[in-house]
Amino acid sequence: MNVPLNTETLVIICGILGVFFLLLLIWNIILSVKMGKIKKQFRRLAKGTSEENLEEILNGLFARMEEMNHSHSEIREEIKGLTNSFMTVKGRMGLVRFTAFDQHGSDLSFSLALIDDEKNGVVLTSLFGRDDSRIYAKPIENAQSIYNLTDEEKRAIQVASENRLAN
Repeated sequence: MNVPLNTETLVIICGILGVFFLLLLIWNIILSVKMGKIKKQFRRLAKGTSEENLEEILNGLFARMEEMNHSHSEIREEIKGLTNSFMTVKGRMGLVRFTAFDQHGSDLSFSLALIDDEKNGVVLTSLFGRDDSRIYAKPIENAQSIYNLTDEEKRAIQVASENRLAN
């Protein structure tokens, strides 16, 4: 297959090769500039260190990263444990004041419920009288007690179930 090479065809081929050469030249310049920047960054990184020291520094950094990952995992486990133990803290409180004896005065008697998120805890009831005062404590499990609960104690447990001391 012989293609006649006339002047016009040679000019087109030379033009295409010239454009291709210019593109390669521009690409080479761009790569040289980028390589110069990389060399400059490497020199700045390696400044004042020998090759062995740089390798030791990098190995030390990787070892520190592994230690940090390990301690991060330990901290996460500790937080999980604290979260679980916090659930058993008696963080809910309900207070109901009332007049214990109809004949005597004000609302100095009270029922105080201290329960956790599972509604386990204690209810304290103080009955104030003119001549004496009494305090009773009743254990609470799942908002119930093995002892009979008064209406005020039930209301204190209900208030505690709806309230929260701290988050």
